Amino acid sequence: MNISQNLLDGNLFIKLQQAADFESAGKKLHALQIYLKLFLQFPHQSNLAIRIASLYNTLNNTNASLKFLEEFIENNPTHYEVQIYYSETLIENSEFEKAISVLSKVGGSFSPIAKYFTGVAYFYLQEYEIAKINFETVIRNQKDDDFLFSDALLFLAKANIKMGLFDNALENIKQLENTPENDTELKLVLAQIYYEKSMFFHAYDVIKDEPDIISDSEINYWKGKILYRMGEFKKAKNYLTRALQFGKAELEIFSMLGNCCLNLNLLPEAKTYFNLALKINPEEKTAQDGLLKCE
Repeated sequence: MNISQNLLDGNLFIKLQQAADFESAGKKLHALQIYLKLFLQFPHQSNLAIRIASLYNTLNNTNASLKFLEEFIENNPTHYEVQIYYSETLIENSEFEKAISVLSKVGGSFSPIAKYFTGVAYFYLQEYEIAKINFETVIRNQKDDDFLFSDALLFLAKANIKMGLFDNALENIKQLENTPENDTELKLVLAQIYYEKSMFFHAYDVIKDEPDIISDSEINYWKGKILYRMGEFKKAKNYLTRALQFGKAELEIFSMLGNCCLNLNLLPEAKTYFNLALKINPEEKTAQDGLLKCE
């Protein structure tokens, strides 16, 4: 390496450190400006491209992030790590079909990761059979990669639940019982399997000790739903109300809350929930029957 190259690399390091310091201090725009200037000098640096796109996302400018990544990939079609990051961003923004198209071009050592994210995209498209094929391919070939292997198994279990293959899903989860990385999510999936198999006490036993995080609508929803089926209406009402407060305003929750209140003899409150359910679906039988019982 010649002297001028040494100076160039030294300058790059200093600028990168300066940008990183700005990021740590919360000065995202300052950091972005430095990265963009560096990118003009080093337009083929994949790590730099990902850093810029990530900052755009942090600044809630997803369109700029996606446009930047598209242009980079067009000019650097074999930088697969950028295509993976681009696909992740597309999936996070519900552009699943576009993500699948991008991932189909990823090769080399990034192929297993591409298969995994392809499975994720198909899962959210509700193409569970195709998702399952992709996850099974990853699992067969990536047993030495703990993170990829366990994440693929967890998603495979979810796909099997969606297809009604609850015993298969249970087998998937059994392979993950000693994997702490996805502990809460793993327990949640296991609880869903037991719930679908009408093993409600088993289902609740799995998640009963999970922290009661008030803003976690998913944990509250499943605790409430399971307790509802167990006839524990007061406890169920508490969890379902939390789930409702934090973004899970679904027809099913309104109907369950209505029945909880009905069983607790809280008739005015029961009527309110049943009417909310009927606003979403005037043909909802549970709410219709509940409203009649309130009268």
